[in-house]
Amino acid sequence: MKAGQVVFVYATRTLRIARVRAAQNGRVDVEHIGGERNTYTQKRLARISDKVLPNNEALPAYQEEVLDLLGGADLAALWETLRVERTGHYTEGQLADLALPAAGAAADDAMAWALFDDGVYFKRRKDGLFALNSETVVGEKLQRIEAERRAEEEFQRMAAWLADPDGPRPDVARQALAALEQLVLFDDASREAKLGRRLIALACEDDEEPDRFLAWALLVRLGGWSPDENLALRRSGLPVRWPEGLEDQAAADAQTPPVLAGRQDLRHLATVAVDDQFTTEVDDALAIVDHGDGTRTAYVFITDAAQWVPAGSALDFEARHRISTLYIPEGKVPMLPEVLCDGVASLMAGEDRGALAFAITLDAAFEVVDFDVDEAVIRVDARITYEEADVAIGGGDHPQADCVRALSAAADALRHERILGGSITLDRRETAIHLGHDGHIHTRRYRTDDPGYRMVAEFMIQTCALAGQWCRDHDIPAIYRAQKPPNPRPDEPLLGVIPAWRRHDILRTLRKAELSTHPREHSSLGVPCYSQVSSPLRRYADLVMHRQIKGWLTHGTAPLNEEQIFDLFAEIEQMHSAHSSVEKESRRYWLIRAIEPFAGQDIEIEILREAGKRYLVELMATGLLVTWWPTRPVRLGERLHVRLEAASAREDLIKLEGA
Repeated sequence: MKAGQVVFVYATRTLRIARVRAAQNGRVDVEHIGGERNTYTQKRLARISDKVLPNNEALPAYQEEVLDLLGGADLAALWETLRVERTGHYTEGQLADLALPAAGAAADDAMAWALFDDGVYFKRRKDGLFALNSETVVGEKLQRIEAERRAEEEFQRMAAWLADPDGPRPDVARQALAALEQLVLFDDASREAKLGRRLIALACEDDEEPDRFLAWALLVRLGGWSPDENLALRRSGLPVRWPEGLEDQAAADAQTPPVLAGRQDLRHLATVAVDDQFTTEVDDALAIVDHGDGTRTAYVFITDAAQWVPAGSALDFEARHRISTLYIPEGKVPMLPEVLCDGVASLMAGEDRGALAFAITLDAAFEVVDFDVDEAVIRVDARITYEEADVAIGGGDHPQADCVRALSAAADALRHERILGGSITLDRRETAIHLGHDGHIHTRRYRTDDPGYRMVAEFMIQTCALAGQWCRDHDIPAIYRAQKPPNPRPDEPLLGVIPAWRRHDILRTLRKAELSTHPREHSSLGVPCYSQVSSPLRRYADLVMHRQIKGWLTHGTAPLNEEQIFDLFAEIEQMHSAHSSVEKESRRYWLIRAIEPFAGQDIEIEILREAGKRYLVELMATGLLVTWWPTRPVRLGERLHVRLEAASAREDLIKLEGA
């Protein structure tokens, strides 16, 4: 290689012409058109031409000569000619002689450039000669080129629409929106996300926001998204819409009066349902009867959802597919159509309803002396909120005060016995969050030890524990939930107030509950076995358990055997995990949204755990857990006020002073 010699350098998808200035030790100094100079290894050179130019000013004219010849190189026609002749392998010069009118270095260079750019009809061998591609290979390459051409054409039409979206929607609009959705939801390197980024680069080239946020804004404008679109729900792929005709069928079924004959009539009992103010699907209610001899019977009524969802029906199939109701601040994605779960199957006040009656008989010391299950017809006298229950239990005036106080006293005694028996019952701070129709974010902090919540929770635990033992004693195949003891087990008595940092520490030691077909201990609840039966409108496993119990009560045998029960476990666990992830992410989004207006202000936090120089803290207003780097010494359990520097739900960002 010598000075003045023309070379062709590998560039992005093509070649770039240059003139050699000097070559030494395997490196080549070249000058491009316009005077740009570079040093390359010989591996970067695609071709060394026979052409030598006296100076760099001659390079543009030579490039023009080569490009003119390149424009006349018809490789398709050349391939057809040579394929018929069935000849062998060729140099660039031989192919140039056959395809181009001129001869010499420029023709050879033009042919080399054409072969590099094309790649369809000829392939370069290791010896540098060129062979014809087979007819099959050529056909495949042409199809791929045509597909790329169509894709680029579609891309240009998408980009044109996004640049002027007020006009008619083109046929590629759905594809464009899908690409933007992929970018927002996953922000990954998938083909769809790459397409979304290319579209954003054209549509929002002057905007410096991250691509996914720009795509989100476009989807709000064009795709019907909300500015607060639930990305976790969209990512999950969980079913949201009902199969065609299912809601209509459920509505028609709801018009058929339920069969209440033959049930134990307990409509005379003073019965209350205690729930959150936003609850619409009421599946449990409570009553208590004092027998006058020191004994009393507490009734836990659970709606008979099984009568509305026949096993094996289309509705049953969909309920099993959904596994449970999904609760998010924006509302809920119900397991059953709302005409059932919010209507005829819900324990609405003043309405006759079929229910399973779980009767817990207690002696004067509040020891359980009997437990029974029966199909009943009931009528809820009143629905009250947890706050109203708190008032009544605390001695306040309320129409259901006597009933609620008697239930609370029984629940507290039962809870006390569980704790003494080893239950790890911790008073936790929780946050209820609900997005109103007006867009207002409703949050309520409460403690699991608040009287109303504690009362309802205890009766649900007792019902599920006693129902599990009842199924065990009657050899009814059941879905049990078991939990192994923590290691280490808390060494302090879990009575009274436990500091929040210690409570957090204990909760981290609890093991995950497991599904089982065999009755085993549920350690943190302190019961020998446990089978959830309290929410058949919301959990498919509970609905199955109702069918098992009703089958035994009616026919003396349960409809599903142990193997069939076990077959449900994988679906239950998989969907539970998906629901838990969506609910957690959705709650976090809206809790951050709730504190966004307080950026720049002081907020109260509590120190929960030390992790090196960092601390895990709880924001007292919302319950959010945040990592914080303090600028002064702090201690576990300390509460203090720090500045909320920034909060952005969209960016999943909470920044505290000093962090």
